[in-house]
Amino acid sequence: MSIAFGSIFPDQQLVEDSSLHAMYAGICQLPHERFSIQTEQNAGFGLAHTYATPESVFEQMPQILSEPQLLFMAQGRLDNRSELSRALDLRLHDQLTDGELIKQAYLRWGKSAPGRLLGDWSFMVYCFKTKSLFLARDQHGYTSLFYTHDSNRFAFSSSVKCLLTLPGFEKKLNEERFVRMLTLWPGGTLEHVYQGIFSVPPAHTLHFQDGKAIIERYWFPENTPLLRYKNTCDYTEELREILTQAIQDRLRSHKPVACMLSGGFDSGTVAYLTAQLMGQRHQRLTTFSHVPQFAGKSATDTTCMFADERPYMESTVRASGSIDPQFLTSMHISPLEGIDLALDCYEDVLHAASNAFWLMDINQTAAQKGFGTLLTGENGNGGISFTGIDYLLPVWNTTLLKKPLQTLKTSLLKPLFLKYYPSYFHQQPNSILSYARAGFLNKARTAEYRIVEDIEKKNRSFTPYYTTASAKQRDILMIGYNPRCQYGASESQYFGIEKRDPTGDVRVLNYCLSIPNSAFFDENRSNKQIVRQMMKDRLPAKILNETRTGQQSADIQQRVRKDRGRMTDLLEAFDKNEYVKHLIDTKALKNSWKQHLETDFRDSQLPTQTLLKTVYFASFLTRIHC
Repeated sequence: MSIAFGSIFPDQQLVEDSSLHAMYAGICQLPHERFSIQTEQNAGFGLAHTYATPESVFEQMPQILSEPQLLFMAQGRLDNRSELSRALDLRLHDQLTDGELIKQAYLRWGKSAPGRLLGDWSFMVYCFKTKSLFLARDQHGYTSLFYTHDSNRFAFSSSVKCLLTLPGFEKKLNEERFVRMLTLWPGGTLEHVYQGIFSVPPAHTLHFQDGKAIIERYWFPENTPLLRYKNTCDYTEELREILTQAIQDRLRSHKPVACMLSGGFDSGTVAYLTAQLMGQRHQRLTTFSHVPQFAGKSATDTTCMFADERPYMESTVRASGSIDPQFLTSMHISPLEGIDLALDCYEDVLHAASNAFWLMDINQTAAQKGFGTLLTGENGNGGISFTGIDYLLPVWNTTLLKKPLQTLKTSLLKPLFLKYYPSYFHQQPNSILSYARAGFLNKARTAEYRIVEDIEKKNRSFTPYYTTASAKQRDILMIGYNPRCQYGASESQYFGIEKRDPTGDVRVLNYCLSIPNSAFFDENRSNKQIVRQMMKDRLPAKILNETRTGQQSADIQQRVRKDRGRMTDLLEAFDKNEYVKHLIDTKALKNSWKQHLETDFRDSQLPTQTLLKTVYFASFLTRIHC
């Protein structure tokens, strides 16, 4: 994925190339084919080019447009090239780049252009006449767009690394953002963990003029009307067609395409349909999967989760017949080494730090094997495999006679407590409040930010009451602020392999949001019926009939114990670092590690996940204050 950056100096007559070269210094070590800059008057744009599609080798960005007096730049991939070229009266050919299409779309439709573009993209326009800057970012793809500004300068980039090397920029911690991410205390989604850096969220534009930055949303999926079909198969057939088209559009790649594969519905569906499409070209699909290294010592299977996903992955491979699987144990990279890599990759804090080692390994291995695109299914749980909401189903149906107590509990008691007694859920072990209390935030900071009081007062919960299925889907997808968009972009930039998610395609999401809640259930109230029916006779019954989910990093405790020497030294160093101790309860952290060495946590991964997450956050602090 190409990396875009630029600086505007409102009160200067001329911008110097040196400021752009300073920004480029932050990402010059990342994979890219070439580097271009363009300056004019008080504005300058730069682009580190990566060839993601066949047409991208012809891309010429940034550009100065003399007649409208604009400085223009675009990067990314468009998925509706044919539609756009027809609307813009352009002949679609092999050298017509996506950047050129985005430019023509902006010249034709102006600030309404973003709503007409599909794919993973961003673009920037500076108007010399009005001295105004316009930034736009796609709806829900693996992209990122950051900015910082003061009275003298406005700077932006699709990689935060470019902003960190700006002349005069000082790395300071945004402490409240850090605390929110550590405790999962909601809020502050536009702010970066580095003070003074902000994000242009997915599905938003930014307009900067006269020292003011105005951010506006242009995609409103909450307004998606519901479809009403008599037969569920009508939804599943249409959705399969739309998803297949989304995958087809993402196969347009400069280098070979691979796919991540887990044991669940989403990546299994993407892998199966991708292999089917590639088979039509007489090609086979390579998949990359993480599997346990300590299979016999992994987490224990529960009624909700299973530990070893490999048998499920293998069943998908057999069902397809066109997949060459790569099963990675990631035995050469420890969880702590994964954290080191992730810190350098993201330049941000990370909730799922216990997954960092295998995420880094899959990206790195796929890139080293020559792949240029890595497909995922990360957005499936809010779309194609959405569960639906059981308490929104009608009470008076056949299940009331078959299972009266269960039906009344689900349809009456559950929504009653969710809606009118939300404080009841604060005491549950998986609540936001329990998570905040059980973490390793310094208790003085917990009191200072009044986290517990805020959660209790505003009844914040992981399980709020919903009046529509669409509202829950949008929450799961985190539309307009999903951090996975940013993390995926960082991985693409860092490893030089572009991540693409067809389950996050706007057309797929809009369609899933149009499906009525009842269609996600069968007559027995079994959920996820859309994906089960859509992939019937395709994915194996072992997956389609499974009601549990796979446990990621199932052997994480054993992996951490293997690196006990370094972990012990690291925690000792944290305990001697006053800045870390200001935010982290290092004594409690050391005690937790002692318990990890003495206790088997096979029944729950949460203690190890929380430990590693806090180690990640503390390590981030040491990067700011060595």
